[in-house]
Amino acid sequence: MAEVSSAMKSVRNLGPVGKMGPDMAEIINLRTVRKRRMKEQKAGEAARRRVLFGRTAAEKARDAQQEARRQALLDGTRLAYDPQGTDEDSE
Repeated sequence: MAEVSSAMKSVRNLGPVGKMGPDMAEIINLRTVRKRRMKEQKAGEAARRRVLFGRTAAEKARDAQQEARRQALLDGTRLAYDPQGTDEDSE
């Protein structure tokens, strides 16, 4: 029998087509890896910014309550509303 080259031996060890052998590297799409890395960086930056600049639910509720009080006070002291803008005292 003839001598089998090392290249032929490695081809025989690949197994069925579509399956990766133990000595084969995983094929990756560099664009996908780059996009995933950028997405992870943005998510990390967003998390840091939420901690630095974000408000808690209690702070938001407190501010909404204060704004409602201000609005109620303003509405309670408002004079009669004239949608036409024809105020008799403006002449």
